Parts: sequence; structure tokens; C-alpha cells
Amino acid sequence: METNVHQAIVVGYDGSAYADRALRWAADESLRTGDPVRLVHVLPPPYDPAAWQVELIDPATRMVELARAETVERSPRLSITAEVIVGDPITVLRELSAESGLIVLGSRGLGGFTGMLAGSVAVAVATHAACSVVLIRRLPEGLSLPVVAGFDESAHALSAVKRALVEAAVRRAPLTVVHAWRPPLPRPRTSEPWRAEEIAEIESAEREVMHSRVDPLAKQYPDVSVGLRLVAGSAGSALIAAAERAQLVVVGHRGRGGFTGLLLGSVGLHLMRHTDCPLMIVRE
Repeated sequence: METNVHQAIVVGYDGSAYADRALRWAADESLRTGDPVRLVHVLPPPYDPAAWQVELIDPATRMVELARAETVERSPRLSITAEVIVGDPITVLRELSAESGLIVLGSRGLGGFTGMLAGSVAVAVATHAACSVVLIRRLPEGLSLPVVAGFDESAHALSAVKRALVEAAVRRAPLTVVHAWRPPLPRPRTSEPWRAEEIAEIESAEREVMHSRVDPLAKQYPDVSVGLRLVAGSAGSALIAAAERAQLVVVGHRGRGGFTGLLLGSVGLHLMRHTDCPLMIVRE
């Protein structure tokens, strides 16, 4: 299990509404897990060092301190620090991830985090961070909604299921594990379609694989209600549909089968751009 009470939840913060949502999500996660929150604003290196302190660093410091104070006012038991770091956002967050339990980012941003989900920064952070990354577009409507995990047979997907079980347990929420599979193409020489019973056998085999991999993990969390959902179609569409009624979607950093190239291909980008609920990308 990746979470550790001594590992910080790092929040990339710039004062935007999306960053505020990321901070709220991280604060709630901290109260559930006991992990401290580290609020960080990244500024690029100065072009004019003489004016840098007054024009940028001082206002940025006031911004993060105000955000920290407001968060503590809402959650007095929260352990949270705030700081301003000068550097490249991708490099800074990647370095911080080596000593952190989680990186939490808003889906849009200002300053050092502009276009966080729309551009290359989010892909770079989610791909190269040493810890798991959570991307926030909107906050979930309620904790009664399920946690959703994407599944295939890869080790990364199993790590995602393990983390999703932890997240579901601390939220006292059900877990839905989604596996997308594609029916076979027509036979190459004859172009004859597969018979319905043959398709049913393939689907049954896919379901058996899910049970063989997920059930032993689920037994470790007897208080979590776990449902398995097998979907014929694309992985991106299956997860987007499941995310419409979820409080958190958890996927592996890489995968195969229904989640091949999750962060490097179209499926990962589709999730990052179109999943409204929080998206957690798990690093082993």
C-alpha cells in the first residue's frame, strides 16, 4: 500500500478555482489518512532579480499563506504547510514526488500551472512522478458514490485496484472494478463472424480472470462492497461512463489489454480531458 502517515500530500497551488478544489480534496484526504498536506506554489526563475521579491515572491507567499489559513479554519485538525519554490513546475513536482505520498493538481491553472490538464505539464507530471498523482476538475457530489478502478491483467492495474480498495475503505464507499474488452474481429481468411456462443465463452474467460485477480485482494477489505463490471468496448468509454456516478476514478500508471498505453496514448488523454470526477493515477 502506497500511503504512509509520514508522506506528504503535495498540492500544486496557484490561487485558481481549480487549485482551490485540489486543496479541498487534499485536505479531506489528509483528514481520512493522517498524511500532512504540503501546499506548494512554483514560480519560474526571475528575469529581474531586483524586483522579484516584491513583485512576485511576496504576493505568492501571501497567497499560499492565506490559502493555508483558510484551510486550517475549515479543518483545525489538519497538518498543513505552505511554501513558494522558484523553478520549473514539472521539475519541481517531479523532485517533490520522490519524497511524497501523493501529488494533487487542479485541472486548469494560472501562473506556474497554466493549462495543467490541457497541455504537456499534466502528462509529464503524471508520467514521471515517483508517487501517485490526483487530477481534480470538480469535487465529488457525495461520499456515497462509489470509487471506480480500471482493471486489466497488468501489475500496474492490480496496484490501482489495491489503492482503490484503500480509498474505498477510508471513505466507507463501495468499489466498482471496470474491465473493458473488445470482441474478436471476424476470422481473417473467411471473414466469418464469431458465433454468439464463442463470444460468450471469451467473455466468460475475461470474467474469470477478473475474479481470479480481484477477489483475493477484495478479501483483505471485507467491509468494502466490491462489484465487477465487464464492458465490451473501449476502455476510455467504459471508464468515462463509470465516472459519471463516481467520487474517484483510480487507474494504473501503465497497462495492457483494455488500458494499453494509458498515459501515453489516446485513452489516458481522453480520461484526463473528460473525466469530471477526481482521477488518481497510481504509481507502484
